[in-house]
Amino acid sequence: MRRVGEVRGRRKRSCTERSRTERREILGGAGRPVLEPLVHNPENGVTAGVRRVRRGERTAVLKVLTCRKEADGRWAATDDSRHWNYWRREAHVYESGLARHWQPYGIRAPRLLARVDRPDGDVALWLEDVPGEPATAWPLARHIEHARRLGAAHGAGEPACRLGVCASAVTYDWLTVLMPARTGEEQLDYGGAGTVSPELRYRERGKAFAFLADWAAEARALAPLLGFPEAPSGR
Repeated sequence: MRRVGEVRGRRKRSCTERSRTERREILGGAGRPVLEPLVHNPENGVTAGVRRVRRGERTAVLKVLTCRKEADGRWAATDDSRHWNYWRREAHVYESGLARHWQPYGIRAPRLLARVDRPDGDVALWLEDVPGEPATAWPLARHIEHARRLGAAHGAGEPACRLGVCASAVTYDWLTVLMPARTGEEQLDYGGAGTVSPELRYRERGKAFAFLADWAAEARALAPLLGFPEAPSGR
C-alpha cells in the first residue's frame, strides 16, 4: 500500500511534468524556462495564478483558472454561468471569439495561443504576451480615448458589444447590497477636501441604482437572443 506522502509526491511530479509538456508545446525551444509572476487579485477564487513564461526568445502569459481555490465572500468561484465570478467565464470569452468584436474600434484582446483542460480540473489559458503600459499608468487623455472607443463600439449597435457593456450591470450586482449597507458613512468629495452632503449622496446612489437597473434589463433581453444563458433577475 502506498503511503500518503508517496502519493502526493507522485501527483506533484505528474503536475510538474504536465506543465513542462505545455511549455514545450507552446514555446518550443530549449533551455530552462523563466517564470515571472504578474500582478493580479490573489483573493479571487477563480485565479490560481498569472505568470509570464519565457523560454529563449519566446514568451507567453499563462493564466490558470480554477474552482478549487478557497476564497471568502464575493471572491468565491462558482459554477453558475450567470454569476459575475463564474470560474470558466474568461475561457469562454476567448474561445467564443467574443473579445474580437471590439477590434474594429481599436480595442484588441491578447490572442489565445492554447487552452488546456488539466486533469485536476483547472483550465490553463496560454495567451499572447502583449507589450504595453498598464492602465494604472495611463494619463487622463488615454483613459478618455479608451472610453471613446468603448462608447463607439457600444453605440454602433453591435449586439455582442452592447451585451458586454450592459452585462457589467449584472456583474456588479454586489453594489446593490454594499451601497445601502454603507448609507450612514461619510463620503469624501472628489477632491478629498470635504465630505458629500447626505442629500447629494442619496441622490447620486439613487441614480446609480436606476442606471444599473436599465442596463441589467437590457442585458437580460439580449442574452438569450445571442445564445447566452438568461441573466439572473435578482428576484
